[in-house]
Amino acid sequence: KKEVKTHKGGVTPPVPREEPIDSDKAIAQGIKFMVQRDYQSAVALLEKVKDQDDNVSLHKILGLSYYYLNDFDRCQRHLQRVVELDPHDSTIKNILRSLNSLR
Repeated sequence: KKEVKTHKGGVTPPVPREEPIDSDKAIAQGIKFMVQRDYQSAVALLEKVKDQDDNVSLHKILGLSYYYLNDFDRCQRHLQRVVELDPHDSTIKNILRSLNSLR
């Protein structure tokens, strides 16, 4: 590890980098959080990996978690992405239709 000298001659340790989170493990953990009805934890975890892995499962878990947290704008955004990735997912299409009828 490389040491970085400060302007006053002292030494500061290098800033540790956050290791990337494995998206498959994050999705599996997100499902566990949902089963436990811990939607905040599911969202907190999956928001960290959504930019590195744009897949149906991730957006479905995020969308449903946001639904149960009553954050319908974010819910709709993620469930719409599910439909874009998997146009044949009729369950998600039905949820989106229900959301739209509530507005």
